[in-house]
Amino acid sequence: MFAPYADILRTPGARAFVLAGFVGRLPMAMIGLGTVLLVRAATGSYGVAGGVSATIAIANAIGAPQIGRLVDRFGQRRVLLPAMAIHVAGVAGLLLAATLDAPTVAFFLAAFVAGGAFPSFGSLVRARWTNLLGGTERLQTAYALESVLDELVFTLGPVLVTLLATSIAPEVGLATGLGFLLLGGLSFASLRATEPPVVRDRGRGGSAIRTPGLVVLALVLVGLGGVFGTIEVSMVAFADEHGRPALSGPLLALHAISSGLAGIAYGARAWKLPLHRRLQVALALLFVGTIPLALADTIPLMVGAIVVSGLTISPTLITSFALVEALVPRTALTEGFAWLSTSLGAGVAIGLAVAGHVVDATSGHRAFTVAIASSLLGALAVFAGRRWLAAGAAAR
Repeated sequence: MFAPYADILRTPGARAFVLAGFVGRLPMAMIGLGTVLLVRAATGSYGVAGGVSATIAIANAIGAPQIGRLVDRFGQRRVLLPAMAIHVAGVAGLLLAATLDAPTVAFFLAAFVAGGAFPSFGSLVRARWTNLLGGTERLQTAYALESVLDELVFTLGPVLVTLLATSIAPEVGLATGLGFLLLGGLSFASLRATEPPVVRDRGRGGSAIRTPGLVVLALVLVGLGGVFGTIEVSMVAFADEHGRPALSGPLLALHAISSGLAGIAYGARAWKLPLHRRLQVALALLFVGTIPLALADTIPLMVGAIVVSGLTISPTLITSFALVEALVPRTALTEGFAWLSTSLGAGVAIGLAVAGHVVDATSGHRAFTVAIASSLLGALAVFAGRRWLAAGAAAR
């Protein structure tokens, strides 16, 4: 099962950019929680802390696709280095605001700068894989590898930033994330041999999001992100309601492990079913797989439910990114990937907010119904846009 992964990693230059991209994207899972811990310690307010963290997410949703579009136009290195410099300035502003007891508005301004210039390393790495393996079955394996690494990032990042911020100082968690970004980002930018060439297309106009099929995929990723966000907050409440609050972490880790294993198995197989059909099946399974979460009313049942749900995650994610290559012209590929990453993040934020309100009004157990609704959104989007997706898959 692991042979296809060993094969793609033997591609010249692949190991270097995969490792650099992994280190560079670790802050993606650290900056939100790290900001909450920093601002809460500085202001004493969870409301302000949550608002500042949300500002980073909103700014990133605005900025990431624009950075991706600039990368497609000018190249990865020429855009990545200035974006990193602006992001560093924003994070430094957050740290200074906390240290100097600055007015609340300073936190929001720094957060907007940091979020708006946050590089999407997942998009940059996938663009390199597409440049190296485009048009081959090995590309699916590469996308699967990146999805598994994303799972690992979101498993390790929150644990690491919490440990550093609570055991040393609130500033250390965010500063460490910044260190990872600089280390990974500078290393990634130095790897010129695998950087995709800039494809000049004077006929291209407008944003990649105007591609109808990409809008469908963006909605799918919003739904998938909603599942992520819902499970995160609902699982914490569920474990607390059952008198085992410490189990929320292991249960969430089990979800990530289950998804990662499914992704490895999915990426190692050569599928005959067309991409758009695979996505339809994946969304149907995602919907069915979330239902046991709302039915499980004991810890043992939740263990089984979270494993089942996890198995449906990575295939949906992998197939969605694979369809971007089919739908979007090469001149807009990085922007296309960035739109999906942004949509996923937006879905997570929506899921966290909606499920949080449901938890407050009812219970963690009932809040899992938000995950069912989120997965249904993705399934309906695929059903409504199946012709656009089929046309893109056929072109591939």
